[in-house]
Amino acid sequence: SGFGVGGIITFTGILPASFNGVLESIALKFKGSVQNTEFDVVLFSASPANGTYADHATPTYSAADSASIIGVYPMTSNISPLGTHTVYTLDGIGKQIVGASTSLFAVVISKAATAANLASTSDMQLRIGMIW
Repeated sequence: SGFGVGGIITFTGILPASFNGVLESIALKFKGSVQNTEFDVVLFSASPANGTYADHATPTYSAADSASIIGVYPMTSNISPLGTHTVYTLDGIGKQIVGASTSLFAVVISKAATAANLASTSDMQLRIGMIW
């Protein structure tokens, strides 16, 4: 419960040179397991350097990182229509983002124990859709 999945995830070059964009969607996928828990995706405009957000570990939040938090997005609706996998999607967000660079950063936190031990960060994929 409350474990990080994948550590700090970097989306290099996801914003244009002006650092402005609109967050439109988030997709969280687990390719080899059916997950029944909820997750939070925390987006940052700069890499969170003061807290600890390691894979398979309880995150240690630091108030010094709060200025770069863009938002916390709950991934609550899990579907597994094709078998042994899980997909969470959040569409139509429409959040204006002014980044600190052309990169964004994310941390995925489970709200409960995952249904399967995710032995590799390649078991999970996080995608964000931007408009600019």
